[in-house]
Amino acid sequence: ASFLDNWSAGTVGSVAPPPTPVSITVNTAVQGTTLNVTVSGTNFDSAGTAILLIAGMGITINSYGTRNATTLVANITIDPAATLSARDIGIQNSDFQVGILAGAFMVVTTSVNLSGGTNIMVGRMLRYPRSHAQE
Repeated sequence: ASFLDNWSAGTVGSVAPPPTPVSITVNTAVQGTTLNVTVSGTNFDSAGTAILLIAGMGITINSYGTRNATTLVANITIDPAATLSARDIGIQNSDFQVGILAGAFMVVTTSVNLSGGTNIMVGRMLRYPRSHAQE
């Protein structure tokens, strides 16, 4: 006999698919700033209860704006001493399922405003001495 021998037909609950984050805008932030980020994807809690997860220390999630089945907007603060690195972001639904977008968010040191209103983020640059063997 097996467990299936005693199985009777009945209503079986279904498990919702896990959230799938696809993109994040803004995906780069400067240490010491506060900003809104928007994560887009599928299968976020339609009741608006999904939460944003950001890997590593030094990022605080202050509040949420829009939260629906495909979009989550969060206001976050980057600590002035936050580690400069790429971070995984995740969306966690109320059933504790999590979807991850690896390396999708970057913490950097400064922002430079170029003419035309374009912002670029600048990290730390190391200079290496030129080898005499190359001359």
